[in-house]
Amino acid sequence: MNLYDLYQRIVETTGLDVVTIGSLRTSVANCFADLTSRGYKIFTELSLESDEFKDKAEVNYNMVILPMPKDVRKVLYLRLYFPNQGAVLATRYSLTNKRVGCAWLNGAFRSAIEPGQAIFYIKGDKLYIEWHTDCGETLENLEFGYNKKLSMPSNFPTDEQFKTFNNLEALKDCVLDIRPEFEDALVFYSAYFYYARFQKDSDKINHYLSQYKYYVEDILHELSYEDDFNEEDAVIKIEEEDY
Repeated sequence: MNLYDLYQRIVETTGLDVVTIGSLRTSVANCFADLTSRGYKIFTELSLESDEFKDKAEVNYNMVILPMPKDVRKVLYLRLYFPNQGAVLATRYSLTNKRVGCAWLNGAFRSAIEPGQAIFYIKGDKLYIEWHTDCGETLENLEFGYNKKLSMPSNFPTDEQFKTFNNLEALKDCVLDIRPEFEDALVFYSAYFYYARFQKDSDKINHYLSQYKYYVEDILHELSYEDDFNEEDAVIKIEEEDY
């Protein structure tokens, strides 16, 4: 969904002619904050060829250091691929784990890792990845999966750039990185925002606020199974009865 689409839907939904760049920015930012507080999730996965990692890896003996993506909200997994070993699911360590950096190997401190295993930990804005020597010396690729933050686009127009909406077509360049299922929620929230800010119409305010809340609640519930899927939760356990 781009900013032009949102603007058109707000105007057509509310019939109000009060939308400005400044108020639109505030409405979108407030909606993003509210969605985040309600449990909004959006998944992404990076590889060594992704822009965030490509040509940025610091490679050393059985270790790779990468810049930590700035949009990470919750890390889900890190899977490493080695030419001979195949795929290894890395275990995350905290910096307080006594195994981190406790061994001296080949002239450098490394973590104590079991054969066939790999670990990762986060220090500041860096992602540290280590693996046991029997996995091999070369890391062929990786998959870093996480839920990312819902954030404002960097090219969101400023008031100085758009004093009016005379150039509506330019708004199409600003893409709102939100899941398609929540585009309607963004419209409902914006309608509530503009009626509350400019019209003070209590009936319309309550109507669109209720629509927004119930819509988000239903969508989050519908998506929660896939978003939070755990194979252990899907196993049906039957207790044997005593005879």
